[in-house]
Amino acid sequence: MLAPLKLFVPFAAISALAAPSAPAATGGDFVRRPVVYVCDSSTDAIWRLVDFDGDGLMSSDGEATIYYDDVAGSLLLGNPCALALTPGGVLYVNDSTQDQVIRLEDLNGDGDANDPGEHTIFFDGSSGTNAAGLLLTSSFAMDLDAAGRLWLTNSDGGAGSSPDCIFWIEDLNADGDAQDAGESAIYYYTPTSGALGDSAPSALRWGQDGRLYYVENGYSGYQPAGIYALDDANGDGFIDPLLEVSPFYLPPDHPSAGAYYVLAQDEQGNWLFPDLLNRILWRLKDGNGDGVIVHEWEADPFWSPAQSQVWGIDLDDERGIYLAESANPDRILRLEDADWNGVIGAGEALELYSDVAASANIAAPRAIVVGDLWMPGSVVCDGGPGAACPCANFGQAGTGCANSTGEGAELAGFGETQVASDNYLLLVRFLPALEAGVFLQGAGLAGFPFRDGLLCVASPTVRLETVAADAGGTARSTVAIAAAGAVQPGDLRYYQFWYRDPGGACGTGSNFSNGWAVDWE
Repeated sequence: MLAPLKLFVPFAAISALAAPSAPAATGGDFVRRPVVYVCDSSTDAIWRLVDFDGDGLMSSDGEATIYYDDVAGSLLLGNPCALALTPGGVLYVNDSTQDQVIRLEDLNGDGDANDPGEHTIFFDGSSGTNAAGLLLTSSFAMDLDAAGRLWLTNSDGGAGSSPDCIFWIEDLNADGDAQDAGESAIYYYTPTSGALGDSAPSALRWGQDGRLYYVENGYSGYQPAGIYALDDANGDGFIDPLLEVSPFYLPPDHPSAGAYYVLAQDEQGNWLFPDLLNRILWRLKDGNGDGVIVHEWEADPFWSPAQSQVWGIDLDDERGIYLAESANPDRILRLEDADWNGVIGAGEALELYSDVAASANIAAPRAIVVGDLWMPGSVVCDGGPGAACPCANFGQAGTGCANSTGEGAELAGFGETQVASDNYLLLVRFLPALEAGVFLQGAGLAGFPFRDGLLCVASPTVRLETVAADAGGTARSTVAIAAAGAVQPGDLRYYQFWYRDPGGACGTGSNFSNGWAVDWE
């Protein structure tokens, strides 16, 4: 059994050393983590997925949680089928059964939008409920443009009681909805003869070229299935069906007629177009800039799994492609063409979530949207280039001084900083394998050489927990940090990991991670 503290200087001595030289405290900031929202059309819920424990996945307990459902919330869901997320974290949900767009916002920071005032009707497309008189009963897709206007499809099969069209909604008077005069309008009527199956606009996205692209998925043959581009060239706010619509990509049968429900564009301008039935994710690139994709040389199979049904797609700003699969198992995936060879190969499809591996069950994943969750905490003391590392053993910026692995130990926090929740977790990486250490908390901030690293925390100090790194050099806290550290709302505290390193560069036998600041609420 390891006795990790025997190599260490008595903790009281550290407190005494740290106190006199503490600089002015710098407040905690925020670090960015991906957050994924997913529609579940089986249980009629919206799920939120976050990698809280820092293992790169979203399947641990507490990482996939219900963000909104009509059990805890007051608004009914019937078939949540499309999502849009603003930069400020407001989530819009399009429900094709309730014929509504609802607005969700976690105002109290408890991780859901089920509380009063956090879920409201933004637009109601049922009969006689909006000032424009729009009757929109089968809306399946939604996108948010740069100005904050929501664009939606209505797909009534070409012969229903509401028009097959593309329309927009926007809250112009800042009253929290788009129900008022001038806040909604039809932009384009998709072609139909009145026969069932003539039109089924199933997806839409604004392109980097300023054109609106939509997916036609009709099955009668009246209009070929594929992607069409809309360009309001005369700026009248309405698409002329003869002059301002053009086919962008009309896929051949490969091998059978496809089914197309989602569309996305990456930062390089490539369009990502999943074929649900043939299980192919196509990558389309208009190489000659003529506004048309020629299948033979401008459409490539980007990913072709044996078993996959992609119902949702979105992208992050780091070349990651997120997919919602409803198959067996149901999964959330992140794809990245890391070697830039134009296909997703071995090791480039990461399973973030699976209903087999996770305790939470997203029964029927549909739409997906990726955003940023700003996790509270910040680096306040590190051993990067130019730091006062004891033997010039510099680590990378944001980490501790370099240890025997050649890296500096990197400490970060995950979770909520509400004392009442007490679910905040500390994670440290790039440690010597299997070596023990202790998580420290300080009320003050230091930053001077000690042992092989920099001592960042200052008195009064608390040992929170002794843990050992795993074989990969990672250690996680397991205690309730606020309780263990006797933290109160409003406290600013600093955290650090002190660990054994017998083979360290300076030969003292131990080292420190970077410091980490948290403002508790």
